[in-house]
Amino acid sequence: MLRHIALILSMSILVACGSTDLPRYFYSGGRQHNIIHTSNGIVFESGASAQLTPRIVVGITGAHDHLEIEAQSGILSSSISTFSQRVVLAEFNTKENALIAANNLYGRPGIRWAHPDFALRIESRNHGDPIVEPYFDQSWHLNKIQAPTAWKITQGLPKTLVAVIDLGFEQGHSDLKPSWFINQHEIPENRLDDDNNGQIDDTSGWNFAVNGSNLVYGMNSAHGTATAGVIAARADGRGTVGICPNCTILPLVIDESPANAAAAFYYAYWAGAQVISNSWGYEIGTPNTDVLVEAIEDISRQGRDGKGTTIVFAMDNRQRDNCRGREPDISSLDAVIAVSASDHNDRKIAQSGYGSCLDLVAPSGSSKQHAIATTDRPGEKGYNRGRDATDFPDPDYTNTFYGTSAAAPQVAAAFALLYTRYPDLSSFDARQVILQSTDKISPEHANYDPQTGTSALYGFGRLNVGRALLMKTQTYQPSDDGT
Repeated sequence: MLRHIALILSMSILVACGSTDLPRYFYSGGRQHNIIHTSNGIVFESGASAQLTPRIVVGITGAHDHLEIEAQSGILSSSISTFSQRVVLAEFNTKENALIAANNLYGRPGIRWAHPDFALRIESRNHGDPIVEPYFDQSWHLNKIQAPTAWKITQGLPKTLVAVIDLGFEQGHSDLKPSWFINQHEIPENRLDDDNNGQIDDTSGWNFAVNGSNLVYGMNSAHGTATAGVIAARADGRGTVGICPNCTILPLVIDESPANAAAAFYYAYWAGAQVISNSWGYEIGTPNTDVLVEAIEDISRQGRDGKGTTIVFAMDNRQRDNCRGREPDISSLDAVIAVSASDHNDRKIAQSGYGSCLDLVAPSGSSKQHAIATTDRPGEKGYNRGRDATDFPDPDYTNTFYGTSAAAPQVAAAFALLYTRYPDLSSFDARQVILQSTDKISPEHANYDPQTGTSALYGFGRLNVGRALLMKTQTYQPSDDGT
């Protein structure tokens, strides 16, 4: 009844806006999605909201199919995307004409899919306030997942490239400077695209939000800097240490555009990333767009000479099933590793997402008291603002990073350590090693299925990267009680 009333109210807004002549649907994922136009944008059937833009993305089968796009009313320009020769980006004079064109093109010969490039509400999935290392003792998660054991096995081995897709980065952080990816094929600041990949002067990652090389993107840079530190802060005696301290980080910045997110995934593939870490997602109820789903599925399958790329996603922090319903979360895709969070007592954090698609949990916190220590935005404009007596005295580090945003990069780093030791391991086999080596924490609460070994609340269990390396290196087999 309430849903019916809400729909009537929304339709009243639609009439008031004079938009009754606009299509009230679009196509993605092989089916029609109904939308309601409001004065503030559009609302999907689930209640999630977005903004229309004057841009659409179209999947084509051949170059000649480009011509049909150019015949659409109101088109200003169209071009083959730099990240996929089978995707066309088209700009229109109005967002209304863009929506109409997408619907007109859908289902025509040579068109695989067509949908608006929405401005979606993107969530950074942290929750709450924003070795011989000074803060090692407060990095309790490292011993919880037996990271020191893994370090003994991987010490001195070649670096693994981990792409971190996030909302901004501070590359000047002293504990991360040695970790950033350097594009050896690009000459710095010569204003040329030396490597012919479509980006000019992309010497160390790319900001798809502004289409430039500056990776700082406002206050959001604190989030990306923190996730990068969880993975690869150096063991240099400065502050904290990442789970894969010798890994290389490829930083990629995105915004609300699914097409830009897809471009970031293809860029990570182009650069040779073996793992892609994502501590973000869209508002639950937002339909998954074909352009992004196709990119994720392509790269997970094709990466590393056909061995596949490991793509890790954080579940949300709203205590919801991410895997069911008409519009499941992006973390529900079979091609990704879905990560939720457990606390210092090895219990699932109540707010973190769950569901049948959950693969595993990693230690994080539900409050500042038991958060993860990691790198912060340098200065006093990140998570650590020195307002609390428990804050780290060095403002370049924080002890207030928690939620699934802190859990997902731990899993990404664990895969990276595994690839460091076994670079030829396929992504499928690596997945089996990581999942089979988990700790079956809180069995009375998890209710693990005796047949599959999985739980809707904990997946296969809590990450244990030390055991994963031991299992692979010494054919170690855990006992029935998980010890």
